[in-house]
Amino acid sequence: MGTFDWILGFINFLLIIFIVFFERKRPGEALLWVVILTMVPVFGIIFYLVFGSTSSIKITYLIRSKKLNDEYRKIIYDQLNTLKNSSSDVGTVLNDRIKDLVLFNLNYSEGMFTAINDVQIITSGKDKYEKLFYDLEHAKNSIHIVYYGIYNDSVGKKLVEILTRKASQGVGVRLLYDGVGSLRTPNRMFKPLVKAGGKVKKLKPFITHFRNHRKIVVIDGAIAYTGGMNIGEKYMGLHKKKTPWRDTQIRIKGDAVFSLQYWFLYDWFYANSMQKAGLTEKDLQSLFAPHNIKRKLACQIVGSGVDTDKEYIKMSFLKMITSAKDRILLQTPYFIPDDAILDALKIAAASGVKVEIMIPGVNPGFFLQHTGNYYIDQLLEYGVKVYNYNGYIHAKTLTIDGIATCIGSVNMDIRSLQIDDEICAFFYDEQFVGEYERIYENDKKNSHEMDYEQFKNRSMWQRGLERFYRIFAPLM
Repeated sequence: MGTFDWILGFINFLLIIFIVFFERKRPGEALLWVVILTMVPVFGIIFYLVFGSTSSIKITYLIRSKKLNDEYRKIIYDQLNTLKNSSSDVGTVLNDRIKDLVLFNLNYSEGMFTAINDVQIITSGKDKYEKLFYDLEHAKNSIHIVYYGIYNDSVGKKLVEILTRKASQGVGVRLLYDGVGSLRTPNRMFKPLVKAGGKVKKLKPFITHFRNHRKIVVIDGAIAYTGGMNIGEKYMGLHKKKTPWRDTQIRIKGDAVFSLQYWFLYDWFYANSMQKAGLTEKDLQSLFAPHNIKRKLACQIVGSGVDTDKEYIKMSFLKMITSAKDRILLQTPYFIPDDAILDALKIAAASGVKVEIMIPGVNPGFFLQHTGNYYIDQLLEYGVKVYNYNGYIHAKTLTIDGIATCIGSVNMDIRSLQIDDEICAFFYDEQFVGEYERIYENDKKNSHEMDYEQFKNRSMWQRGLERFYRIFAPLM
């Protein structure tokens, strides 16, 4: 055995030790990586670094965001004590069922509770960009943006044009975008913005399995956007095949803006060392400005990602699903759930809860279509109703019993639930939830229910493809 083989064997051995004792992966996943590294050493090492290793991400987030996290968690612990005692405004705006959801999202998912918010629901790209660009044009102090996808088209160029102009006026512009989600977007597109004084950073520029899928805009610490839309023409219904496009975005003013500001800064500090972040402690204080919003609308912002072993949003979804007593309404462009979510939906449906899932009528992609059908097949036999939207629904929402709804960036697929950086806003207000249920019912009018009898008679070839592609579900 040559020197190279000894070195390779030693690296393999170290990786196996690291996976077993430090990575805290699920037993099946850990065993799979041990087998791969043992059977195909060179390929296994490369494959693991691209698709398996999370340590560098966790360590970077931990070191660079420590002070920010310490302050954030102090607020959460104070809220937990307050809510458990139910002796303040935090408790009085909630009934017992909602309080249970809020406590879970505080205690497990670290979602800061906010009670004073004014929120607009936006269901078209045209409306979203009109409002967003107007707000950006009127920014006075700071603009913070993180998007999975910023496309090199008329919408993306308009965004950069506005940001460049605001940066030249002295507004602090900080822009993050995902290296894979914006893979076709050239770096030169952002050069005018950088030249004008804006700060731009590509998140996770290396090719890896773990992506930042969040969509957040915070303007002057007073107005925020989040939801399903990225920056591009297709979100205005201009995609050649995926049309008409239906999405859901929210515009927030009030306390929840502070939470979205936190999550932007969390990503900003991950992408930049403290020396390069360009933010002093005094700067940070100014980014959380007081507001005069009066409307009571309970909301929690929950973020998740591979930087922690806790699957915050997935567990929040499970809590919502298992709390439902009457109805569960789900909208998602892809339906590739993990076993826990799938079983929870089965249990809910078998217990008499009305479960409805809305997915695109337009094929989302060859692999996605067949993989999704594998999971849909399992739910239809439990009486779950599946609606195909007459077009491409890209909204990512979950609503239960008319009392709680979640709107965010999270697809109902394994990637979003377990490994991608995601963001979701949970709302607890019957009026607001009722407004979204009316939007959902209108979407149903533009949909057709999947015929189970017809679906189960699909060919053996299709069924075979579904079973084969589901093997790769965690990668989709």
